[in-house]
Amino acid sequence: MPSISIGYTGIAIIEPSFLDWIPSQGPASIIPALQKAIHAKKKISGFVAQHDYFWSDLGTPESYFKTHRRIIEEQWKPPFKLANKDLPWPTSIHPLARVASSARLEEMVVAGPHAFIDHHARVKNCILLARANISSHGEYEATILGENFNCNLAS
Repeated sequence: MPSISIGYTGIAIIEPSFLDWIPSQGPASIIPALQKAIHAKKKISGFVAQHDYFWSDLGTPESYFKTHRRIIEEQWKPPFKLANKDLPWPTSIHPLARVASSARLEEMVVAGPHAFIDHHARVKNCILLARANISSHGEYEATILGENFNCNLAS
């Protein structure tokens, strides 16, 4: 039998009873719990991707930003049908986002549903999550903005 290399992506769907294998106090990794369950001959299943799937760490604002940039630059498309077939992929500006005609969007700008970029705003290399709002004459660069927060990535 040929050997294959596999990796754990950190994505798991578990039965509630599996939580018994995870310590209830303090931080814990799922890996020791999986190992204990396997040694106890509990059924553990996995998914082996048969396609050239796109995996990306989204665990930090910086990696989240880099993933958006990669999707847009590579025009990456998922190897499966999207639930909303009418929404083009990738979509930098969601159809429900509003961008004033005088707003300046530079380089990579992603705007989620109901995001708003007002008149004369300048937005460069930013991700606007759902309902993010950039006021008139606002200027943002290398920032992830939400409805009630912003995370500046420039350092």
